[in-house]
Amino acid sequence: MLDKKRRIIVSALVVALLFVALFRYVDTYPGIEKEEIDQKIIFLWMNFDSTGGYRNYGVFVDGEGNEVEYDLTDKGWIQMTFEEQLSYLENMEYGERNIKRKIEVSELKKYYSYLYKINPDARIIEYSSFYRSYDTVQTALYGVAYLEEGVPMPILINSKGEDYYVNTNRYAKKIATWWGNQSANDNMAAKVPLEQ
Repeated sequence: MLDKKRRIIVSALVVALLFVALFRYVDTYPGIEKEEIDQKIIFLWMNFDSTGGYRNYGVFVDGEGNEVEYDLTDKGWIQMTFEEQLSYLENMEYGERNIKRKIEVSELKKYYSYLYKINPDARIIEYSSFYRSYDTVQTALYGVAYLEEGVPMPILINSKGEDYYVNTNRYAKKIATWWGNQSANDNMAAKVPLEQ
């Protein structure tokens, strides 16, 4: 009789542990349904280069599908927050010479909707490098989501440099793959997919 009770207790504990493990790795975030693009900047590919000085440049994708080049190196942005940089870029005037390419709006809407399905608390995996030069280039792909009224939240999709950071959310992985495929046709070789 005692062995039967032990087996039941052990079985119940194993099942409970399996549920805890499953719940930890299954994303239950319901997401926000977005059909129309209602913000200025959706994706931001940032490049921080500290080799021989400081550079801060990259591209952003606006709500019309324009991939726009920017360079904040000479603007003293090294101490500025993400929100301050984003605000500057949202108000930046740009013309045809700044537009690197055009993304079809229907395609952009798909990945815009994926952005709002990413759990803002999704697990980020870090792959560290053994070699540290402290004089390097770090690139990062962010999605910009407005989860609270008027407050932009940077959602890290992935980052590459001395360390690699990968968002484990399945929608983040889809965006990373899409961005990498888009970038494969560009001259910016640093924008390759960063999935591990």
